[in-house]
Amino acid sequence: MFIRQITKTHQGKKKLIVYSQTILFLSVGLFTIFSIHSGNHDYYDLKQQVIEELHKQGILVDSNLNYDAIHKITSQITPNQQIGAITALPILSVQDFKVFSVVLAVTDHLMGGWVMYFWQVMIIECIEFSVFLGISKRYFLKNINH
Repeated sequence: MFIRQITKTHQGKKKLIVYSQTILFLSVGLFTIFSIHSGNHDYYDLKQQVIEELHKQGILVDSNLNYDAIHKITSQITPNQQIGAITALPILSVQDFKVFSVVLAVTDHLMGGWVMYFWQVMIIECIEFSVFLGISKRYFLKNINH
């Protein structure tokens, strides 16, 4: 059953989906890690300005988020504006990488490093899966075909 599933993965209709998804996750993960790293190092001054502004607006108190202040600010933003901002984020990565990088770095900072950690784990998983695909294609399918 295991070898049949591997054969389907490499020769079946889902082959394109499996390879495309692996490449997509690997690319997004590497780009996100690169962006956070750039925000933490290349654009550190801008990141610190954003964090200071969050302190001034009362969103950050010490190192903790003030959810009442966040709710007060977000209640003034319409759902259409929120959806527009979320959909514009991928475009921002191309139009103004500096701002995109700082947004990710600040988000990672506010979440205690969990964004970077998540994508590091995702990259390792994608690499493991890619190695498994390569080994299974080379050895299992070779033995089945001969």
